[in-house]
Amino acid sequence: MTETLLDGEPNLRITAIRAWRSFFGGAQRLADDPELVTGFLTPLNVALDSERDPAVWREMALSVRFLTGPAANAFWAKLAQKYDGKDRWFLEALGIGADLHWDERLAALSGKPHDDLIWRSRGKDSAIKIAELVLRDGAKNPSLIRAIHFQPGQTDRDQAYAKIVKEGSPEIALAAAGLLGREGVAKIPGGSARLDSLLAPLRGRPELIDLLEKLNLPGFETEIVDVITAFPDREESVKAARLLLQDSAASGRILSQAARDPKPDKALALIRAIGKVADNPAVKLLGGQLTRKEYAPEIRRELISSLAISLGGGQELVKLAENGTLPEDLHFLAATALARSSDEGLRNAAKTKFKVLPAVGGAAGVGIVLG
Repeated sequence: MTETLLDGEPNLRITAIRAWRSFFGGAQRLADDPELVTGFLTPLNVALDSERDPAVWREMALSVRFLTGPAANAFWAKLAQKYDGKDRWFLEALGIGADLHWDERLAALSGKPHDDLIWRSRGKDSAIKIAELVLRDGAKNPSLIRAIHFQPGQTDRDQAYAKIVKEGSPEIALAAAGLLGREGVAKIPGGSARLDSLLAPLRGRPELIDLLEKLNLPGFETEIVDVITAFPDREESVKAARLLLQDSAASGRILSQAARDPKPDKALALIRAIGKVADNPAVKLLGGQLTRKEYAPEIRRELISSLAISLGGGQELVKLAENGTLPEDLHFLAATALARSSDEGLRNAAKTKFKVLPAVGGAAGVGIVLG
């Protein structure tokens, strides 16, 4: 067997490894018998000293997946020392070979493991070790921080993210905050203050929306609303509204609170921005607010106008009128707004679906009311 592993073509050596494993009764039997493990690995250890082909290394790594004990750990560590960061498939084979025994495999390494091995590992300390890599050069390698997500322990992941939030550069710390969530950041000692300091340079500025969108940072509804209010006519206000609508409960609550405020500016800006989003969540949110008779007239007028600018919003107004949930005092506003629609179907609906009194001295119909 040893002679075959030392001679011949790489494919022949790979076949020999597979045949050798079969000779020992397969992976399960090997896993259950330490003496068989030693016997199985003896010729592989001899061959490994002179082996130079990555394909053979990969097969060797796969062959120890189910093997336990010091001999298997030492053999895997010997293989791992040959990884130089160039063969992604060799890295994956090492990962498969260690997946059931990561802590023991990593402990067998005599020197510092390659960064890629830490990235691929799933040991009890892997999350915090990846966090250390992120703090060292995460800006150059964004995939490092995403690797924490695949670690098995929620507590370990949260601790890793917390370390990055506390110690990382602003960009990396904010990325970790996005993965941890604002509530998770608040659980970190000093976490809320740290987050506030990271966001301070961008608070109230359109650039904040780009950052929140890029990093998928949840829980910043107040900051999003501040941008919409400060820049109601900027493109970022629509992007901000789209972010706000990702949490339907929060967006509904925020809009309702703003609409009840004696000063209408915030509510009007929110309604306009949400109306421009024009997707189904935006339409449903604005349509649901129309039944709130306690809102000031200018708020209710803006709800109608912002719905009427899109096809979906106009159809929602017609639907509300047809099922009787559109307050009658808003029918004229809705009909007037839809009469100016570019969609012929909505213009026709404006003439027939709304309860509009005829103009004095004229026949019934919106056309006459509009003059």
